[in-house]
Amino acid sequence: MNTATLNALYQIAAQALTPPDHRWLEGWRWLLGSLQLDLWVHREDEAVARPLLRMMQNLPSTAEEEELKRLEHEFLRLLDGYAIDVTQLSAVRTTAQRWKYTFARPRELGLAAGFKFLAHLCCTGESQRFADAERRALLEQALGALILTAAHRLHRKATTPFYQAVGEFLIALIKRDLSEKVFTDALAKE
Repeated sequence: MNTATLNALYQIAAQALTPPDHRWLEGWRWLLGSLQLDLWVHREDEAVARPLLRMMQNLPSTAEEEELKRLEHEFLRLLDGYAIDVTQLSAVRTTAQRWKYTFARPRELGLAAGFKFLAHLCCTGESQRFADAERRALLEQALGALILTAAHRLHRKATTPFYQAVGEFLIALIKRDLSEKVFTDALAKE
């Protein structure tokens, strides 16, 4: 998967783990658009595209105030009380300092901040190979287990189709990114 697509997917993951409100809903409009279509058209990764499509289909319209309130309640029930400040993890702090990245957005708490940083590492422009290695190391050592735990919680305990799809999406995204490392490592050994 190319880093531009991976960047967009990590941005979507961050958005999905941000508290829902009207601003949150507007943020989805520009995030999803052509990305989902590209994943399907190019057959880049159907395992990631399917839950992404389900997320899109289950987003409320701006007129569906009751559905937005339901998502807010679901977020508070499933994610807010279990938020982990990933910016306090030493591996994340060290890597962020190395890349001169600042965690400064108050709405990006918990895993959302981690996803924003992973997205940043996808599009550094500088030494992309080193950034990719750092991103995967963060997933393996610090963030992957936390993300998968939250994803499985969402998938199993969510009562809304949107958050069930978020759980599936996070699992597919992390497995996809880590499987590429396994594949790249295997090629390097040959």
